[in-house]
Amino acid sequence: MKPVRQFFGDAERDFVLTQPLVEEIERKAGVGIWAFWNRLQAREAFLADPFEVVRLAMIGGGIDPQEAKALLDTYARPRPVLETLLLALDILGTFLVGTDNEEAAA
Repeated sequence: MKPVRQFFGDAERDFVLTQPLVEEIERKAGVGIWAFWNRLQAREAFLADPFEVVRLAMIGGGIDPQEAKALLDTYARPRPVLETLLLALDILGTFLVGTDNEEAAA
């Protein structure tokens, strides 16, 4: 799975969702991943939804779970929620449909 690499907080970071992490999103959200994806795209998500995607993707990218939470609390929560939502959509979209680079390599 190709990571989403983006500057977040104070450094470039890799955001990676694996199948077990996506299953955790489903468990916490109480819906399947496609319904969750639609919920995010339609801007009908719970406030916590995009933050949880980013937190889990940081863990998938190799960041300690406590550090991932601290980074979110410091750098994402004080900012407009739409910024985190857009990152969450990019991360989840990469897991679900891949990237242009992956399609070109296939």
